[in-house]
Amino acid sequence: MRRIAVIGAGAAGACLVESLGELVSEPCDLTVVDGAPFLWRGRAYQPDARDVITNIPASHMSVRASDPAHALRRLTARTPGCVDAQGLTARSLYGGYLAETLTRTLRRLFGRGWRLRTVRTHARRLVPEDDGVRVVTESGAEARFDHVVLCAGPASPPDPYRLAATPRWIAVPFPLARMLRGIGPDDRVGVLGSGLTAVDVVAALAARGHRGPVVLASRSGLLPAVAPLDAPPPLRHLTLTRLEGLTASGRRPSSGDLRALLAAELHGLGCPVGALRHELAADRPPFELLRRRLAGPDGHDAALAVLRQALPRFAGQAWSLLPEDEQTALWERHGRAVTSLCCPMPRHRAELLLRLHDAGRLRAVSGLSRVDRAPGGGFDLVTDGTEHRVDVLVNALNPGAPGGAAPSTAEASVAALPGAAHPLGGLRTDRRTHRVAGTGDGPARLYALGHATRGAVLFHFGMPSLVYQSGLVACALAAEGGPSRGGRAVSAAAH
Repeated sequence: MRRIAVIGAGAAGACLVESLGELVSEPCDLTVVDGAPFLWRGRAYQPDARDVITNIPASHMSVRASDPAHALRRLTARTPGCVDAQGLTARSLYGGYLAETLTRTLRRLFGRGWRLRTVRTHARRLVPEDDGVRVVTESGAEARFDHVVLCAGPASPPDPYRLAATPRWIAVPFPLARMLRGIGPDDRVGVLGSGLTAVDVVAALAARGHRGPVVLASRSGLLPAVAPLDAPPPLRHLTLTRLEGLTASGRRPSSGDLRALLAAELHGLGCPVGALRHELAADRPPFELLRRRLAGPDGHDAALAVLRQALPRFAGQAWSLLPEDEQTALWERHGRAVTSLCCPMPRHRAELLLRLHDAGRLRAVSGLSRVDRAPGGGFDLVTDGTEHRVDVLVNALNPGAPGGAAPSTAEASVAALPGAAHPLGGLRTDRRTHRVAGTGDGPARLYALGHATRGAVLFHFGMPSLVYQSGLVACALAAEGGPSRGGRAVSAAAH
């Protein structure tokens, strides 16, 4: 019986275990290692207020690849009326769906002859060896496994301005209901970042009657795009089939090859390439751009529709084929704009932001270079020489961005191996299997999924991407087969 360890039981770990249950036919010995208080939810989907909602419709958030409607069906059966007109649901309810589904899946695997263990501590080191991958936990216990999949999130949130332990610095915003409880209704609130988490913070403050000014401060000042109303046209050139055709000759496609496919796609829709450049530049003031995107179709909508549809699957695969120097150059030039476009906010959230801005209660500033502790308390956010004084500061920075959150200790132990670390952060992984580079060529395999792949995988986050990528890992494990190698088991409580 093969021995498999899953390191991390958040959303990525949940997707992986589901995929293993669907794609690995023979019984295995499965150990899940995670010291978090809630299994299978991760930070974003832990218990929270019901008004803290998802940004993706429940119809697109099934953890089960073979059943795309699974999440919507289970959520509405358990809590009728829990999905709003835009298909969104409470994050806490979705976390409950993940926990319930994984509990059922593990029971089903047990009934099929799998051996299951849960180790309620964090992994400290992963050591690839000739006869397996050795896992060392924080308690000092060790075990050797045939295959290990690293699904752990960051060890700590991003803190580029070294604000840890500073009064009124909220380092981790979730759960929002609890973390925002200490903010007074008239406090001046600063939010580091301007992406989806920042939008969640603004919406949660508004729902709790906050009246004071809010400033979103970041280097780019970009707000998320707005979710489209209509389905995009089918892609003809930016397809996986065309991408595989580029690689058939054995060479890596260049960014020039990808630009040519993109130009052909836009030309077929009668959309000039300049329209896309304009969207990627995002050089308008953020709320002016947001107002235009909410107002209705214009000459740039076709470019946006193409980009949004191509990014999750085609661009994700194309990214993994590019040389790392081109990946780095593209991220530095367009990374934040691409993240904004591919992770749109719900339309009613965009409308809320515009109302707050028009009322003089919300601003978004760019060019953030420094955060100073203000005399007498609070913070000064320094943007292009201008100081913005706030009473409380909420961290909404993207933990997956280059230079973001500190990696887990398990990830750091692997990144120290020659050839394993990616220059943009995380680990180098094979695009078809997610096997980690630099960890040997033996039959024992070390894989990574989610946050640990943030440099090698363009979209290492979001349930649709995690479900797809976990299927790649599970297919690789199913293909491996082979006899199990023994080893001393970690002390563990049975699941």
